[in-house]
Amino acid sequence: PYDNALIPPVTGIATRPGLVRKEFPGPFDWVPQFGNRTPSGRKIVKGLTVTTGAQQFVGYLRVPKSGVYHFALTTNGKAVARLHDALLIDADSQYKAGAKALSGKIALRAGLHPLRINCLVPGDSPGLSLEWQAPGEEMKTMPNTQFFIQ
Repeated sequence: PYDNALIPPVTGIATRPGLVRKEFPGPFDWVPQFGNRTPSGRKIVKGLTVTTGAQQFVGYLRVPKSGVYHFALTTNGKAVARLHDALLIDADSQYKAGAKALSGKIALRAGLHPLRINCLVPGDSPGLSLEWQAPGEEMKTMPNTQFFIQ
């Protein structure tokens, strides 16, 4: 979005807690756009629980109140986060493992927003976390209670 309008949520869908984690075989030099690739595994997880290798988390982020949000992602590998298919955070190119990659500001209306995180996780120290700063609050770790699937 290029203006100050709040991005509307997705409505009219039934959800339950969690995220779908899809795992993809193969070596990758950068975070792939998985497109039509067939995952080697698929599991419903409570939050950003990673395994080794290439994977994708898909679901919805529940935004509790309307306003301007900021996000931060930290990983021991590489990751790309998208909200409503728009690039939220690029922790792939020019990213140093373990550093905090920040989003710009994003104006969201309260409700469910589609979230997708593609990541490459090293075998020696898997890790991935997402933080957010709600309007008028401090940056804090995203609670698993904010993730939903259809």
